Amino acid sequence: MPQSETKTTTDKALSLLAFFDDKHDWIGLTDLAKRAGFDKASTLRHASALVRAGLLQQNPSHKKYALGAEILRLARLREQHFPFQALVTPILQDLTERTGETSHASLLSPRGLATIASVESPKSTRVHIETGFVAPLHGSASGLIYMAYSAPEQVQEWLTKPLQAWTPYTETDPGRVAALIGQARQTGISESNRGVEIEVFSQAVPVFDKDCRPYATLAVVTPVSRATPDAKVRTAQALFSASLRLTQQLGGLTPTDFKGLAEAQLARSLPAEVPPSPLPIDTRLPTA
Repeated sequence: MPQSETKTTTDKALSLLAFFDDKHDWIGLTDLAKRAGFDKASTLRHASALVRAGLLQQNPSHKKYALGAEILRLARLREQHFPFQALVTPILQDLTERTGETSHASLLSPRGLATIASVESPKSTRVHIETGFVAPLHGSASGLIYMAYSAPEQVQEWLTKPLQAWTPYTETDPGRVAALIGQARQTGISESNRGVEIEVFSQAVPVFDKDCRPYATLAVVTPVSRATPDAKVRTAQALFSASLRLTQQLGGLTPTDFKGLAEAQLARSLPAEVPPSPLPIDTRLPTA
């Protein structure tokens, strides 16, 4: 079989793994084929290969698929050698303590920015994000800031794909999304106002690898009603500080322009904090 064809087949098989999350732990063949956009015969072939590799398992009773034990082994091995989870958790805890809002960290996945860890706000009115939630690159603050520091040719490739409207406020025009990306690069921080969930506002910053490329993102999400100008300043300072800290701990290098933007933001005087609203509302993001 030609190398290009082998690579295409492998890509299709591995893409099936992206459809499993906290709310879809078991998926049947028909549903998996529909989600992937493959015919059932191809899906069965790809899923069977993943089962043989231990990346999927199949229940002998209802025949549905779930992630296999090999995923757990690989995840533990990766965390042992690249301890992202262990490093990011205390930083998220500090972010939530400083801002009073839910914070989360994301890594790039085939479908967008996948939440790897999160710490919920202690407030009764809060945003809940499940681990494994995948946010769209074009609609989320995490996605916009990740693209802002990515290679232009990669961004162009992402923007040529169909851009789904998650809410009536999601920007789906490639030109306007490109403008938002440019704005995020100029400021070092991105915002999404109801772009993913109708009552949620978010801010995000990048975390860099040793080549000054985006490795992950850190974000703070809040109900729109609490996204005041003063709150945005407090959150921006906390995020910039967290980005510099995590990049250093991961052995990454912060680009000169981002470092300058971070230092300028951190030099600003913090506004006085406004007491939070006690309304018992829990805004929950669905799992994609």
